[in-house]
Amino acid sequence: ETIEKAIEKGVDALIVHHGLFWKQDKQEITGSLKKKIERLLFHQISLFAYHLPLDSHRVIGNNWRAASDLGWQELEPFGFFNGVAVGVKGRIKATKRSDVQNQLQTYYCQQAHCALGGKKEIETLALISGGAYKSLAEAAKEGIDCFITGNFDEPVWHQAFEEKINFFAMGHSATERVGPIALAEQMKLKNIDCHFLD
Repeated sequence: ETIEKAIEKGVDALIVHHGLFWKQDKQEITGSLKKKIERLLFHQISLFAYHLPLDSHRVIGNNWRAASDLGWQELEPFGFFNGVAVGVKGRIKATKRSDVQNQLQTYYCQQAHCALGGKKEIETLALISGGAYKSLAEAAKEGIDCFITGNFDEPVWHQAFEEKINFFAMGHSATERVGPIALAEQMKLKNIDCHFLD
């Protein structure tokens, strides 16, 4: 669907967060993958995929941009994968967790799935977009009041209460729209015609 929307817009390039090839996948170009590649080649559309770089970038990345937009202070790298920090942690003035939840829901335009195992007032937060729910353990170990990511698996609920930390899952896609939108804004500033395709 995204490729078809790009074709309708007549673009030269399509920039995505999740690309077509993943290390663990078989490198067979069949089925729907073949159709996607055929459509891109036929319409001469280049495809650029930026996964972890679009999470970790400190200006337009999914995590740092969101933390900045949300008014977090004292930002530092958080959530290391293969030696690279893809997430961010920071501080806010003491805020009721219900107010933090409302702010996140407004920002991401998405209902939060919550495990409120921690303090009723939040001062320290960590964020890794997408499917980083297993990093809850790292946040708890660092004494962070609230960990935010995109999606979850059931055991994280129990872990949040056992480790006494607040947990918010804001939606995998919702947390990974921030960077592409910010990238589109930057490209427009350089007079490159750019559209965000949801």
